[in-house]
Amino acid sequence: MSTKQNITNYPFYTNPWTLLIDCENIRYGVVNASQRLCILSTIDGILCAYILPIITICNFILNGITVIIFLYAYPRKTRQIIYLGFLSISDIINCISVSVISLLPSKGLPYATNGQIYFIPTASTIEICKFFKTITGFAPCFKTNMLITTMLDRVFSIFTPIKYGKLSAKYAWFCVLITFLVSLALTMPMPIYSEFVERIGTLICWPTGDMRAWGMYSVFVLESCLLQLLINAFLSLVLLGKVYFWIRQRRLIVNQNGDEGTAQLSACAILLSVSCIIFVLTIPTGLSFCVPQSLQYEETRIFESIRDIFMVIGQLQVLFTTTVYWFRMETYRRLFICILKCKDYRKELKS
Repeated sequence: MSTKQNITNYPFYTNPWTLLIDCENIRYGVVNASQRLCILSTIDGILCAYILPIITICNFILNGITVIIFLYAYPRKTRQIIYLGFLSISDIINCISVSVISLLPSKGLPYATNGQIYFIPTASTIEICKFFKTITGFAPCFKTNMLITTMLDRVFSIFTPIKYGKLSAKYAWFCVLITFLVSLALTMPMPIYSEFVERIGTLICWPTGDMRAWGMYSVFVLESCLLQLLINAFLSLVLLGKVYFWIRQRRLIVNQNGDEGTAQLSACAILLSVSCIIFVLTIPTGLSFCVPQSLQYEETRIFESIRDIFMVIGQLQVLFTTTVYWFRMETYRRLFICILKCKDYRKELKS
């Protein structure tokens, strides 16, 4: 059946022809057809169907290697090393949420197959709808909360080194567990109250009750995590101020503290770089979730296409963080090469 025949009876807001219908309307000369939507839908479709699978594979490979290095192979597992390992795990979970569960089956596949093959979690059963809301809410929430935990640990270690600087690595595992449980607790209200509710004459998977209040909760705490990003930005500025002071006093630090002072400065530089990368690649997606309820259909669709594009771009984070680890951490670089060459990393570290 053609696109024009199917889309008229489809009850859900997100449908297999979302990225196809706008250019179809222009092709057939439909009144009020939008050229802007056609262009954005084409870009969105190409990214989701052909570019995102490549990015996803790279994401799994690079993050997988990083997790192995930081949580298994690294010779001296400090608290920051453990946190960075779990940041990579959270990025894998986020990639599964964004790519495997959301964009690929609901946008990429239908665009590549002209709407013939698709799976839309928000247009299936209510159980799948709730599961979808759990994953898509938890993944970014855990990722940004994990970054906050990492930043807080570094800030406390620097400003109160006597109390926090000498804590063992076991403390990091405890903090990761707490972060996981807090993220899960923040996520659960969304899927618990989610049902199929009406919007613009169609059905969406969304919590019942005040849509505006749930929308604010989603924007600030879950899917876009603007609150966590703002907290992270504040902590980054605090840490940046300390690093700036250290740079001005670097000669004194090196002379007095030797390798320890240099290591502290290097650890801060790595964490600030990772934090900046996550912030820059995540904040556009977060802002694109802020769609006013009063917008018309075309403006809403434009926001959604821009959001999808930023979500795909956000998956490039792993390329930048891996580059930071590669150039700033010699041990990481040596272990990474060993894993790629399937060599025994223990022999490499002894050499």
